[in-house]
Amino acid sequence: MKFQVEAELRLGIERYRMQKNGSWRKIKSSLSKNYPEFDREDSFSIDDFLTDNLEEIRPYVNLCGNIIFGGKTYTLNSQEGDLAELLTKTVYIHPRVHRLTKPRRFSRGELMEVIASGNDTQNNVLVLDLNGCFKLMDIFKAHDKLAPIAVRHESYMAGNGYVGFQAARNKIFIEKEYLSTLEGWVTHLMTGKLNVYQDIPAQKGEAELWREVDYLTEHLK
Repeated sequence: MKFQVEAELRLGIERYRMQKNGSWRKIKSSLSKNYPEFDREDSFSIDDFLTDNLEEIRPYVNLCGNIIFGGKTYTLNSQEGDLAELLTKTVYIHPRVHRLTKPRRFSRGELMEVIASGNDTQNNVLVLDLNGCFKLMDIFKAHDKLAPIAVRHESYMAGNGYVGFQAARNKIFIEKEYLSTLEGWVTHLMTGKLNVYQDIPAQKGEAELWREVDYLTEHLK
């Protein structure tokens, strides 16, 4: 598994991928990818920057100041300003996964085992890592933009019964987290983005989501 660097404007309507020489190549908007006709115009180019180490990307993710795309000046990675300004005048730089092998399939049983193993006296975040494995992580580590995770959920605060043996036996809770993770996994595979945040129930059923996963996995480039 390797990693690339992407710049995103206007909530993903406009995207660029960093090249080996430090320039940026315009690619297709991730918003144009709608199953079953996923657009593959953002496929890998031999001139794209690639790294094995996510930490090599941190300087780009933390950049601030201004940058020019398409002859216009944008603010880098800003979290300040009104919504309109953040959407129209800000460029966000983030890592993207470039997979060399197909990911594994995960199951409800694996989710139940991880939930059952959790310690409810501490805060936890349920995540699915880049290999498709469920884990419980420390809140601060899970919120790192460069954490090697594909999907993360809302934080489970200590003492609320979201982890442990009884939580793992709650079928409604397990089903909700399983399907929500699966929907986030589709987004991750579609866009290559890390740390896809899932805080709402899935909008699609299990069979449809697995069809999308299978399609994306089969067409990985």
